Amino acid sequence: MARNSNFGKNLRALREDRNMTQARLAAALDITTATVSHWENRGTSPNSKDAIEQLCSVFNVTENDLFGYSDGYYAKTRLAGFDGKIKPIAASGSLPIIGAAYAGEPCPAFELDCGSIPCPEEYCKKGNYFIQITGDSMNNVLTDGSYALIDTHVDAQSGDVALVKVNGDDATVKRIKKMDGFIVLEPDSTNPSHKRRIIDATDQSSPEVRILGKVVYAVVRL
Repeated sequence: MARNSNFGKNLRALREDRNMTQARLAAALDITTATVSHWENRGTSPNSKDAIEQLCSVFNVTENDLFGYSDGYYAKTRLAGFDGKIKPIAASGSLPIIGAAYAGEPCPAFELDCGSIPCPEEYCKKGNYFIQITGDSMNNVLTDGSYALIDTHVDAQSGDVALVKVNGDDATVKRIKKMDGFIVLEPDSTNPSHKRRIIDATDQSSPEVRILGKVVYAVVRL
């Protein structure tokens, strides 16, 4: 199932980066659009070597790009600086945990003193901090209960995972997309009930959106 889950994420990222619809990909492979949708959303994958080779040919990628985790296409293009692996770290300092942010619907962020976590030297900068993740709307990247390091010194770009404040007090962690005056808050989850939220930044009646920082590192406490 993990291999299939990786495949779905990698396939969607490949398709989106090539501005290809599910219908167009299905036509190229001579399969149904429903099959492509199931691959991306239901944890299934091609059941023949020929189909896998055909996919590699369509996207000009390797089988690892399709099925890999840290070496898959999704990780290589979406998680620069964060490969999702739990690793020993050479900590030269620590950063505070200032509260929790929901990987779900935006909710109040509790800015409290909740201890600290060691972190690599490159991220130990004044103003950076950890947030505990609550919820499953980003569980392809950040699991419920993990701690995300927020780097406030870099500008989160379209496609990055970021901590976002909505309406001043509500905080959420989402993959952000910026396009033509709109900000899209995109879930990255195995739970299909989570939907993207599109906010028109040019509309004064829309909720205010403030990007607080980019997620650059994560820790899971065992």
